[in-house]
Amino acid sequence: QESLEYMLPDVTQRAVEAQELETAGVPKLELEELDPVIVKATVALTPAIDLGDYKAIRVEEPVVEPDPVDEQPAAGATTTVVIGDGADHQQLVFTDADGTVARLRPRRTTATVDLNGQDVTITSNGSVALIEGADLQIAGIALADATVRSSLYVSARGGDDGRIEVGDIDVDGSIGRIYGPRMAVLGDVTVDGAIGALVVDELRDATVDADAIGRLKARRMHDLAVETSGPIARILAGDWSRGDDGDANGIEAEKVGRLTSRGDLALDLLLHGGDPSARQVTARGAIDGSWTTADGIDVLRAGAIASGFEADLGGALGRLTTSGDASGRITAARFGSARVGGDLSGANWSAGGQAVTPSALDALNAIPTDLANSAALGGVQVIDADRSFGRIHIRGTADDDSRISAGDFLSRILVGGKQVDPAQDDRFEIL
Repeated sequence: QESLEYMLPDVTQRAVEAQELETAGVPKLELEELDPVIVKATVALTPAIDLGDYKAIRVEEPVVEPDPVDEQPAAGATTTVVIGDGADHQQLVFTDADGTVARLRPRRTTATVDLNGQDVTITSNGSVALIEGADLQIAGIALADATVRSSLYVSARGGDDGRIEVGDIDVDGSIGRIYGPRMAVLGDVTVDGAIGALVVDELRDATVDADAIGRLKARRMHDLAVETSGPIARILAGDWSRGDDGDANGIEAEKVGRLTSRGDLALDLLLHGGDPSARQVTARGAIDGSWTTADGIDVLRAGAIASGFEADLGGALGRLTTSGDASGRITAARFGSARVGGDLSGANWSAGGQAVTPSALDALNAIPTDLANSAALGGVQVIDADRSFGRIHIRGTADDDSRISAGDFLSRILVGGKQVDPAQDDRFEIL
């Protein structure tokens, strides 16, 4: 009996294969006789299915129209959509006038979005509000109950320019991040707290008002006013320019860590705090504007300094470097060093004009082709200061209209590769 139990499955399988049967499942075995051995195997066969001409079958699916959530067909009307925490929709998608598709996604906050346009309709696609209409544009965004963990992401793709324009952005509370690298802000960004990061494509005819800013970045800044009661860690601009209409354009803050422009940096700067007021200011292009700081600036680098530039620094200017021409008026408690790669023309640089710091200009390394109509003054209106210049190196020439004044010249002066005695040269004055 045990031998049969071992042999029967194998014998049954060979019998099935010999008859070319397509089975389904396990065969049922019955022992009918032992001498001779006769076994009855019952197997389930795979059913034969004739599909017929199934390709000729056509089914007409009913067209299901989504239920409109809201509809405002009036031309030029404002449509309001709420997305995010506690709302029916978590995202908003629309196409602007030039075909750019935009998507808004708030996180850990509720966003009320006002859209201008004509024949506006709103439909639902799951958690996404789909906005359709003509000439659609975001008039404003209001974020409620925001915290440092909240964020707003705005993406844009396609269309003629691949970006969208937004009006005002209001935030109730602090916010961790507003990220829209293809978004142009043309209104006021008002935050009732701090901003961790604000990253956009452009800030134009706009204001940014917050308690403090961690990072502010835009490809272009034009007629932009940034105001904070606290510090700004970093600002990165592709270019910062001002218009001719006299609009506010600049920064008012406690202090700035790094201010960088890959192009020009034309703005007014007012910094109330110190230690220092700014650690590093860099512009590949020209700097211009009116700057006033309670303390000094560690490093100032520029492609050029415009003739209309004015700076009154309450502390030291640690290092000043230009790759091109330099001009303008700069007054600081002390100059650590200055190096000019182009011409020094019409400049008036004064060490000690504001503060009582007992130091003066430590080193002036001017490398122009000409030093024309310039005055680098040491020790103006300084009490108990040595009013001195350190090393002065002018690789180009200094014409008779150029004037450098100091209480004392501590090191040798080279002009055009030749040493100059300031006591015997009318271009230098010992105060």
